[in-house]
Amino acid sequence: MAYGKGTTNSKLHKAVPIGMGIPTKGKLAVLALLRDKYLETANRMSEAVTSPEPLCGLTDSGSMDSILIAIQKSAGSFNQAYAEKCRLAVHSSITENEKRYYRSLYGRLAHCSEKIDPPDAASNRRYYYVPETAQDTITASELEALEQITKSGNVAVFELFKQVIVNGDPGDLTDNQAQVLFEIHKQSLAKYGKPVFGIDKEFICQIHLDYRVVRGKDTGPRLDGEARILLDSSNKCYRSFLELSNPVPRAEPIRIPLTLSRNLLKYLERGKAYRQDDGAFIQSLILEVGPKTVNVRAVIVKEPPPMRGLNQCKAFVGRDFGYANTVTVTVVERDRKVDYNELQSILSFSKAQAEKYLKTHCHPLDNVIEKMRFSGKRFLGLIEKHSRKIDDLKSRIDLEYNHIGRLKGILAGHMGLSEGEVIQETAMFDDVLVSLLRKKFFGLLAHVNRLKTLRRKLYKKVADAKKHWFGFLSRVEAALARHYKGAVIREDLTVVAEEKDKPAYKGRTFNKMINNGSKGQYIRRASGKFIWDGIPEVALPSFYTSCTCNKHALVDKNMRSGEKFACPKCVEHRHADENASHTIANYLLLRPMFQ
Repeated sequence: MAYGKGTTNSKLHKAVPIGMGIPTKGKLAVLALLRDKYLETANRMSEAVTSPEPLCGLTDSGSMDSILIAIQKSAGSFNQAYAEKCRLAVHSSITENEKRYYRSLYGRLAHCSEKIDPPDAASNRRYYYVPETAQDTITASELEALEQITKSGNVAVFELFKQVIVNGDPGDLTDNQAQVLFEIHKQSLAKYGKPVFGIDKEFICQIHLDYRVVRGKDTGPRLDGEARILLDSSNKCYRSFLELSNPVPRAEPIRIPLTLSRNLLKYLERGKAYRQDDGAFIQSLILEVGPKTVNVRAVIVKEPPPMRGLNQCKAFVGRDFGYANTVTVTVVERDRKVDYNELQSILSFSKAQAEKYLKTHCHPLDNVIEKMRFSGKRFLGLIEKHSRKIDDLKSRIDLEYNHIGRLKGILAGHMGLSEGEVIQETAMFDDVLVSLLRKKFFGLLAHVNRLKTLRRKLYKKVADAKKHWFGFLSRVEAALARHYKGAVIREDLTVVAEEKDKPAYKGRTFNKMINNGSKGQYIRRASGKFIWDGIPEVALPSFYTSCTCNKHALVDKNMRSGEKFACPKCVEHRHADENASHTIANYLLLRPMFQ
């Protein structure tokens, strides 16, 4: 998978883990100190350059660098090389955060009429981006008028928000429309406000290493001309080490043991090729320091390989992506030339054109070389298990918020606070009952934060499950395409959530976990591997691929029943997903029936 974004050259990048030995407790303590100092410095820099109101104007790049460099130089107890890494990370994070903030303003305004389905039970809200005070009075025409503004472009949207939020001038907008802008601004600012490094306790510091923080003698293998890996043949446990500067200036360096394979070590000594056959080389190293873990990754770089033409491929690998079986692949031999004019026509098929084509073109299906089907039942079961826990936590959080809201009303009344004012935790009351309510109020807030932490951990478990499962399947698919010198043929489809009235329905959260990004994640992972290896990829229309018999040119949804596919003219029944992958793999090889 390609690594990094926004590179100024056309080279491909990816990061691969390097094996690590077991550091001593002393070394782990020094690395933990490095992480703490990194987070402290990065947060101080972020605080100094983040604008509290981005609409008032952004700090230009030059001014931002001046402020960050001054803070970097003032970090006397922190190694300046690591402090510079903080500065670069903060600059990049602030810039990206501001871009996301503006995209959020534009995107939310463009969809401000989007409704919550079903409405929020706690607040009875029906719209995502309309505040409660305007829920019952705002009209569809008012929302449509706001959405029309986005068609004038990003600048017009930015100027409108600045006029209303900063200058307090609603112009021709109604009171309801102005409230929508304030609500969108509040949501965007809450999500893309000041970047806080390490707000998640599991946060991992990624430090890109270079000659300023990597120590060593000239005899060791070099990375990027200067950064070195040390070799110690006299050591009984480990032969190779990465020696890093201590986070405290002029203190003893940290020597991290590595477990490099002999081949990787040879390529490092050679200075270039990571794999001789593709000209890749290791450009640099990344140190990843978490609260309890330390890892080292190598950034591998290479020129994009030439992409094979479809008629240079010996085989086609057809992929069917689904629920019960995450991926089903069929490898077929390319038994005729692909007509590129015909290919362009196929790629633009409508549903009716696809049906007509599949009913008039066939293939004997005698060219299947290999087929694989990977059941996703355990994967889906794990997602369902986590989704149920997330739903339970959501319910508990909503109930606690209702209780908190009632307590807040009582306390605000005793303190004479207006709506929106914050209750200070240090506030004291003469009334014993009110003091107990204050204690309970802040106790409930702390409890909600603990529940949210548990929910975030479950979301991370879901993300990790997708990452590992999709990573494994995409590696298998890429390996098949490399082995058979083939091209990958897949559907250009959208995974649709299960409906409520179907037996397979497992709740809104489950649908969200599966539907939001699963297909896109898999496609990105697999496509990154295909680009790395020069494997061509074609995305075909998905119409009728799961209910077509290529052998007899029959298209009928009734031929598929669950995982069974039964063509009335075929002697043998086939698995439905395997039949779909056969259809996809042979789509470009079909011949007219009466040729």
